[in-house]
Amino acid sequence: MWQGPKRIALINPPSFFLTDDKVFFSLGLLNIAGVALEAGHHVDLYDLAGRRDYEMQARSIAQKHYDIYGLTATSPQFSYAINILQSIKEADRASRVIVGGPHATMFADLRRKRLEQFGLEEKVYESDVNFQSLERFDQIIEGEEFGIFEALKSLGNPSPEKWVYAGTFDNLDELPFLPRELIDMKSYLFKDDGRPKFEINGGPATSILSQRGCPFNCNFCSGRNIPQYRHIKSRETGKIRAYSPERIVAELNHVNQKFPLVTGFMFYDDELNLEVRTTMALMEALEKNNKEREKLNEAPYSFRGFVKSELFVRHPEIAPAMRRAGFNILLTGFESGSDRILTNYVKKNTTTAINYRMAELAFQNDIQIKALAMMGHPTETIEDVKQTRDLIEKVGNLAQKHNMPWDFDLTILTPYPGSKVYDDLRKNTGIFSDQFQKVLGEGELYVKEVDFARETAPYKTAPGENVVHVRTATLSSEALLELRDEIDDKLRTTYGLRRYTRDNAIKSIEHSMGQTG
Repeated sequence: MWQGPKRIALINPPSFFLTDDKVFFSLGLLNIAGVALEAGHHVDLYDLAGRRDYEMQARSIAQKHYDIYGLTATSPQFSYAINILQSIKEADRASRVIVGGPHATMFADLRRKRLEQFGLEEKVYESDVNFQSLERFDQIIEGEEFGIFEALKSLGNPSPEKWVYAGTFDNLDELPFLPRELIDMKSYLFKDDGRPKFEINGGPATSILSQRGCPFNCNFCSGRNIPQYRHIKSRETGKIRAYSPERIVAELNHVNQKFPLVTGFMFYDDELNLEVRTTMALMEALEKNNKEREKLNEAPYSFRGFVKSELFVRHPEIAPAMRRAGFNILLTGFESGSDRILTNYVKKNTTTAINYRMAELAFQNDIQIKALAMMGHPTETIEDVKQTRDLIEKVGNLAQKHNMPWDFDLTILTPYPGSKVYDDLRKNTGIFSDQFQKVLGEGELYVKEVDFARETAPYKTAPGENVVHVRTATLSSEALLELRDEIDDKLRTTYGLRRYTRDNAIKSIEHSMGQTG
């Protein structure tokens, strides 16, 4: 049992698969740093994003002999986290290295399910190579920020519990402000030439979260198949696990005071409009704060965020409220232009008509949209893909009619743990098994087995670097990629939209179908 303050090193691995892995920092890691600092511990946060010498940096960190080393990792980041672990162990053999974040949490939950299913741990490990690579860490922490204290409790124990459940936290207003001063914010806000990396309304922007959890059951979305990521209400009060509007405004002002050039904020909630009363109360607070800033001759804040189309349409009062609050761009998951796919596989309680109406409402209220869609859904055919193209085209025509800027994002499904499309996979003993070792259902989707300790498997990369891990009965991986590139090129040419390249470092981690740390 630990007593007294401890020295903690928190480490953010690189994400070289992104066009720029220094755009939005891990909010989860900052939350851990905040609660540990508040508890009196010494915390050093090491940001290895963009560092090609990250393994050498890890060895240098280990030479300082911290009491505990904590890493976060999404699934695509995990191969870098494994290399960092090895580097630390080489430099500090007595080190205690823990891993948390999305990858660890998803597999911890899947491990429980597989233990219930198979009974024997050996069979669990046979079912997925990724369990054993996680066990190379001294502990795997599942849960939110207070997991760091669960890890500290085991210091001094030569055989600590390997898989630790740390639970979730409901009273978000009690958490300290994120200690963004621990990272080099300038490197996240500006390119080398001084232009903003991620801009909203012309100014540099950073990310923020207003609530936790998403109750929906989209089959592709990592986290929707486990209780923690669907936990949206306090067990004590029954209220949404959200920061109060007053607390959110206070944090926005806190960030702006520390970094005065920041007037743009990207809300990274899974769905910002989960509950209409909560959403409207936040919009009113944001609008009031902007009016107060204008009275003081200070620039009002501008916002972006993710919304759920079905709820946006069901509560049309939200659109004008968001515009008054300062939202000028909304991102929404259209996912597919095929109602068959939406109903039977995406399971997002939406239709193409609802998604189109969402775009209409946004444009009518002078709000831009970025329509997020994907290919490679289970049982998808060429006809389904054409319907997706047609829906994006209809949105483009609508944007032209309203003289509104817009954009879209077309990716190819990469199954991640914590999604039903990953967790329900089984061994493929039929067709395509030479390349696709896993199958969903009776041939609904064929999936390449991914060892995340060895490969990144990102769902979104720079153009020309895509690796497709799925195929359907009628669409090969090669066909999916060719169709995606063809549709993307045609639509961007038709509507004069910006082409994304590695050089322009466009917002490559906006789309939330993957994982955010």
